[in-house]
Amino acid sequence: FAKGFAVGLGANGALVKFDISANSICAEGGRHLAAALTNNQIMTELNIAANNLGKESSDRRAKADMSGVVAISNAIPTMGALTSLNVSSNDMGAVTLPDGWSGPDRDGDYRKKGGGYTKVLPEGFGPLGVIALADTIKNNGAIVSVNILNNDISTEQAFIKSLSTVKDIQHTRTKKPKNKAIKNKYLCKL
Repeated sequence: FAKGFAVGLGANGALVKFDISANSICAEGGRHLAAALTNNQIMTELNIAANNLGKESSDRRAKADMSGVVAISNAIPTMGALTSLNVSSNDMGAVTLPDGWSGPDRDGDYRKKGGGYTKVLPEGFGPLGVIALADTIKNNGAIVSVNILNNDISTEQAFIKSLSTVKDIQHTRTKKPKNKAIKNKYLCKL
């Protein structure tokens, strides 16, 4: 399904608004969609909400897979007309862990394969979807509205979002910051 619509989308040169929300295209579909969207100079609004883009399948226990989110994040800067992006409810806040690792626990520690704990993940792991999307938003001057609601983005990840130049970001905090100065910063509209 995902591959088929992506081919059709790439062939349509006049589509200004595209809403493919709630279709569970998952990471693989996100990669196909990204290929079709690359260099689109017509589309102004893209709604890809509720598609499990941060998972390898629509199963609620599916493993995190940020490849679809990263691919779409790479395609967005090539879309010169895009002003509105809705990526809500896509599990983008999931932390990608090395094989055999688990966590974080309530203290924020990750359990390493073979034992031991750490608060720091190796390079190449972590909230990869959020990082990729934040970089994209920050570097795309045309986007004025982004909806990232319900992606389980923590306060630490919200800091990444705050670097953006977008005028209207819709999001929710899922974890309360411990530092009062940080708490006040995230209560403001970005």
